[in-house]
Amino acid sequence: MSSCANSFLLPSADMEQRSLLMQQALTHLDDLHAGRQEFADLAQRRSDCPSAAQGGYLGWVEAAQMVPEWQAPILSAPVSSRYGVHLVEVLQRRPGAALSPAAAREAGRDHLRRQRWVAAVEERLQSLWMEADVHDVPAPILLATGARLCP
Repeated sequence: MSSCANSFLLPSADMEQRSLLMQQALTHLDDLHAGRQEFADLAQRRSDCPSAAQGGYLGWVEAAQMVPEWQAPILSAPVSSRYGVHLVEVLQRRPGAALSPAAAREAGRDHLRRQRWVAAVEERLQSLWMEADVHDVPAPILLATGARLCP
């Protein structure tokens, strides 16, 4: 099974701090469900996950690439793992074959390469737009600031 997902991480190795982080995550979850916050904004401001700069967007990931605790959530409850407390928003799921560890590593590498490529393209587009000295034309809508779609 693969999923297109967003992730938000409140890091903690301290078990005593976990209960406080779970309470914070539940508050964030209530705000998300009530429409008081957007997942991407929350992730960019508060998450310690490497995907925070992309609004928590992970893209398509295989179950074998994720910690086991992530198998069930669809923005229904905070999940505690060895890394901390997560909110996971599953955008889509699709059936898939189980990956071998080597295939999962390669898929992870591919994902990171794509993330770096998208970041470089966004940076270059922004740079070109700034250099163009165009007046009365809005800045290009870059992937990092827009909604995420799963191809």
